[in-house]
This record gives sequence, structure tokens and C-alpha cells, in this order.
Amino acid sequence: MTKVKKANIQTENGTAGFCDLDTLRFLAVAASLLLAAVSPARAGMQDDLAMAASFQKVDAVRAALSNNADPNAPSGGFLPLEWACKDMPRNSADGRAVIRLLLQAGADPNRMSPSGAPPLHLSRGNAACIEELLAGGADPDIRSDPSTSTCPFAPTPALERILSWYKTEDVANGVQALLDGGADAGIRGCDGNSMHAIIAGMFLRKIDRLEKSSPPAAGWWRPYVTIWQALDRKAMADAAAQDMMIDALQRARMIEMNAH
Repeated sequence: MTKVKKANIQTENGTAGFCDLDTLRFLAVAASLLLAAVSPARAGMQDDLAMAASFQKVDAVRAALSNNADPNAPSGGFLPLEWACKDMPRNSADGRAVIRLLLQAGADPNRMSPSGAPPLHLSRGNAACIEELLAGGADPDIRSDPSTSTCPFAPTPALERILSWYKTEDVANGVQALLDGGADAGIRGCDGNSMHAIIAGMFLRKIDRLEKSSPPAAGWWRPYVTIWQALDRKAMADAAAQDMMIDALQRARMIEMNAH
């Protein structure tokens, strides 16, 4: 029997309720689409495509495209490629197929959404999504739209955006996929910092929290080290980042020693 994942939600009268996660996702997607609807006819076609892409429904995506849904038109604030990527399960064959269908239909992997983000930035570090977008012509170093950016140095590059989901080894695979696809490991981020400095800084902030809390889960440090090593194979870390990482590794070692 298939086990349905459920989430605890708070009802209007304050009592707890449960809802399966697929239903929650459906309601969230539907709400976004309703809020962004324009003309009923146009919105209907685009909403069908967005909903199908979000749930990796290959036949439904194909049908929506056959009914002249625009593979480059946003719906609910996101492009079809972004709907396909942002909730895509890891290593999803259907997810890959949906992205390929959209690209074959003319979806531009470098187009900016209304919020100023290209599809790579909404990949959440999903290696399968990243690989398909790169194969379809996505720029591995693409930055967010300058007109919507508040960065003091330069708009956020894809690598920095993907690093923001650094907490799992799945994201480390996504970083590796982006680097293998030609991303510049030496690129500077929003504040002018190197990618090495950014991941070392994230590592240090995690350590700051752990030093004030209970013992961490086993292997908590691994994603940071894995991502650092992936960057290191492509570009040498700057001196400041190296100092940060040395500090992080020494403190992480002490946390591990105290936990065992």
C-alpha cells in the first residue's frame, strides 16, 4: 500500500488538521495561478500548462502545448520551466521529460520571470533540472535581471543562487552539475564575494548556531565540505576564503569531538 505523506496544518478555529502534501502543493499552485490570472481564455491555457509542469504530468504538458499554451508565458509569477523545476523531485524521469518538452516547444531557458529570476535560479539545486536546462542552452553563469537586483556588486549569478540551498548533499550534486556545465567557479557574487567565501561563510554561521545548541545530526558538515571541494577542483580559493574554511574545519572538528 502506498504511504501518503501528510502535513500538520492549523485550522481556522485553532485545532490541528492533516492534509496530504500533494493536496497542499495543488492548493498552493492553484492559489498562485488564480491571483495572477488575466483573461479567462489565456489564463486557462497557461494555468493548465503551469499546473501540469509543476506536477511533472508529461501527457498533460504535451496536451497544453498542443492547445497553443505559450511555453514562455508566465503564470502565477513563474515561467513554465520554473514551475517544472521548483518542485521537481530529485532524479525524476517525468520531470526531465517535462523540461525537454517545454524546451522543444521553444521555451527559452534564459528568460527572466516577472520577479527577475531565470529558470536555473529556481532549480533549488536539483541536478536533474540543472542538467536539462544546460542541455537546452541555459547560460551556467546567468545572473538575475539587473533591473530587479538590489545587489551592490552585481546581480546574483546562478551558482550563488544554487548555493543558497546548500543544506543537503543533493544540492552539492546540483553545484557539481552546474560546474560540469561550464559555470565559472571563480565568479563573484551579489556582494562581490567569491563562491568559496560564500560557502565558507555559510559553514561558519552553521557552526555558530551549533556551538549554542544540542549535538548536531551525523554528517552535518558534509554538504559544506563537498561543495567547497567541487569549487576547488575548478578554481583556487582566495586567501580570505581559505582562512575562513580553516577556521570552520577546526571548529567543526571540536563540535564533532564534543558530540562523541
